[in-house]
Amino acid sequence: MVNGELVTWEGENLQRPIHEIHCQNVIDGTSLEVLLNEIQHNDWIFRRDERIRYSFEKMKSVHIEDIPYLSPEVVLLYKAKDTRAKDQEDFLRVVDFLSSEEKKWLQTAIQLHMPHHKWLELLVRY
Repeated sequence: MVNGELVTWEGENLQRPIHEIHCQNVIDGTSLEVLLNEIQHNDWIFRRDERIRYSFEKMKSVHIEDIPYLSPEVVLLYKAKDTRAKDQEDFLRVVDFLSSEEKKWLQTAIQLHMPHHKWLELLVRY
C-alpha cells in the first residue's frame, strides 16, 4: 500500500514509508496483511511516533498451545488511533490482564502520542 492505495509489488526493495503489505490468494480470495516495523538496538520503534519504543524481546508471547501473538499492550497502542467500538471493547476485555508494567508502558506511550485519549483516564485507575 502506497499513500493509501494498493499497488502491485514487482519484487523491488521496500523502502519507508511503506509499512504494510496486503496479500491475496487469487484462488480462494483469502487475504493476509503484513505490517512492517523498524527495530534499533533490539527495540521496536512505533512508526507513528519514534519516541515510543519497546523491547523486541517483549513484543511477542506464545499461547499455551504454541500459538504466537503480539503483546496486547502494543496492539492496544495501535488500536488507540481512531478508536472504534470494537477497539474499545478489546481494551476493556484486555486491560485487566495486563501486568502493572504493561499498563504503565501503554499509559506512557498513549500520553506521548495522544495526550487526550479517553483510555488514559481508565489506565490511571489501574
